[in-house]
Amino acid sequence: MSATAANGALALATRTKLLVFVPAAALAALVASVVAPSFPIEAAVVAIGATAAALSAAWWFLGRARPLTLVLTDAVPRMIAMGLAGVLVFVGAPLMTYAAVGLIAPSVLAPILALVIARRASSAAAPRYGLVRLAKTIRFQSHALTARVASAGYIALPITLVSIAAPGSVAVFAAGERLMRMGLAAMSIIPNAMQGWVGRPAAKRERWVRAKRAVAMNVAIGIVAGLVFGLLAPAASHLVFSGTATVSPALALTFAFVIIVVTVSRATGGLALVALRRIGAYATSAVAGAVVGIPAILLLSAWLGAPGGALGELAAELTVLITQVVVIARHRRKPSQGEK
Repeated sequence: MSATAANGALALATRTKLLVFVPAAALAALVASVVAPSFPIEAAVVAIGATAAALSAAWWFLGRARPLTLVLTDAVPRMIAMGLAGVLVFVGAPLMTYAAVGLIAPSVLAPILALVIARRASSAAAPRYGLVRLAKTIRFQSHALTARVASAGYIALPITLVSIAAPGSVAVFAAGERLMRMGLAAMSIIPNAMQGWVGRPAAKRERWVRAKRAVAMNVAIGIVAGLVFGLLAPAASHLVFSGTATVSPALALTFAFVIIVVTVSRATGGLALVALRRIGAYATSAVAGAVVGIPAILLLSAWLGAPGGALGELAAELTVLITQVVVIARHRRKPSQGEK
């Protein structure tokens, strides 16, 4: 995109996010206040602050191949705000300070800074968008929204599902799951940073060549990360959780396979399917993962405890990956037949 077009895209995206943010934050605040009755107001504000993190313009900076600007306008302010909030709470400020200063303030500042930077690089102001245009834009994004909602079933809920099916195993499972998610969160920058590189060429063939290279690189990264996690997770969990929830080698190995599969599917879904303009298949794979993963986590954790819960997650992620690979393979065969 030109700088002017990119400015318009950011403005449109920010407005649609704000439109969705209001009901989403209200729902999150309500649920949080019910779940934490001892601190209902504090929990509600923290939930609003956590929801506000989605207003980040990280996707825009990555798409413009400007990772350093992203760090300076998003990551650094968040780190400073979190540090300041910690100090204020430590010296006696109310707990609400954590949410207001540490979560909400940087989440509001980040998109404002992004809009200012985009406007300065553009030769014209972003067009004004009415409610009709915003509603249409949200509808056009329905495939991606469906994928996010469906994937929450096997990404955000496993600990809850295991606590229902195998309450005695939830502590150890949660320890391993949290360590795995921390590692995956840190690794998410890799496929995100590749989006601008894969999507830059105008020619579809060149985009596909780059997408294949990106998938191959993520396969290698996933294998290395999985091996490291499988070897270090037992000792790391013993250290982090003070010996109260130590991950067994078998559980660590299962989560290691989950890491490998997730790392690969992030590339096949977020890079290859997008390069092929098959966003609908991305949503389909997420729905398939939820359909398989939720009952698998419940049943296998009830049968095998914590390792069963991890196997359920692995089944969900494998379903996602297989669905994406099948769609990619079918799509790539059609153009070759047409060319002949």
